[in-house]
Amino acid sequence: MTPTEIEAAPAEAPVEKRGLGWLLLGIGLWPRSTFAYLREHGGRSWVLPVLLVALLALAARAVAIPIEKAQADAELAAIKAQLGAQGQGGNGTFFIAGGPGGLSNLTSGTNGAPNPVLAYGLPVVGVAWDWLLRGTVLLGLAWLLGGRPGAGAMFRMSGWTLVPNAARLVVALAVMLVAHHEPAAGLVGFNAAPANASVSVNGGSAPPAGSGAAVQIGPGGGGLSGAAFLPLLRSSLLSAIDLYTLWGLLLMLIGVAVTARLGWLKAALSTAGYWVLSLVLATLPPLLTFMLLTLARPGGIVGP
Repeated sequence: MTPTEIEAAPAEAPVEKRGLGWLLLGIGLWPRSTFAYLREHGGRSWVLPVLLVALLALAARAVAIPIEKAQADAELAAIKAQLGAQGQGGNGTFFIAGGPGGLSNLTSGTNGAPNPVLAYGLPVVGVAWDWLLRGTVLLGLAWLLGGRPGAGAMFRMSGWTLVPNAARLVVALAVMLVAHHEPAAGLVGFNAAPANASVSVNGGSAPPAGSGAAVQIGPGGGGLSGAAFLPLLRSSLLSAIDLYTLWGLLLMLIGVAVTARLGWLKAALSTAGYWVLSLVLATLPPLLTFMLLTLARPGGIVGP
């Protein structure tokens, strides 16, 4: 081109910067074009969805803690009432393992004041871990499958695929504020087995039948059988399946295909690889709980 033609050529129009509202709307309605924009012009926009989900997670914990305490008090009252009806003393220390609050001491009828670091720090750490894990795994799988995405673009995409998590937390907050109970996670409500495991320590009487799988810790104990662990494992897997998870997986599929410039099959393999790994990691908390109980030399297992 001659100098005159170069001067006459129209300059490339600058890309209009999109705000948080437009990006959220685009993730919901036009994810493919939105991920293409984020790949080239997203910058540090990943901070916005990660911060939004973290704030919503903190709000959800603040609302859920008193609800969980009330549920624990009701469970203890029911256990003591049934033991009293059976003519048992109800001595010993009872725990509920596998519930939202983890391993809760129900001896005094309350859970006690929750540790603020654990109560509010863990949700924030969980959000950051989710963002970091999916970004790292999807980046590695995309490279293995022939894509050459930039690390910044993939972690940016990972942050914006957290939008379904924000929607889930908004719905959960609304349910807790209106109905005063925590919504069941995923398909846990369709699980016939109880989600909680009751634990009696120091030779106390076992919780009544129907209160969940129970572990008695004290003298004359045997081993911890898989019958008590499997309901928690099944509950953990079912809790990871809901509409928000499917929406998130769809966003990851589109995001990997656009950001890494992979075909749909390879993008689907990357997404499926992350999904399988996340399910495996989701079983670790109940597994560690029962490993700790085993180290405490638990006694017999009292089935539901």
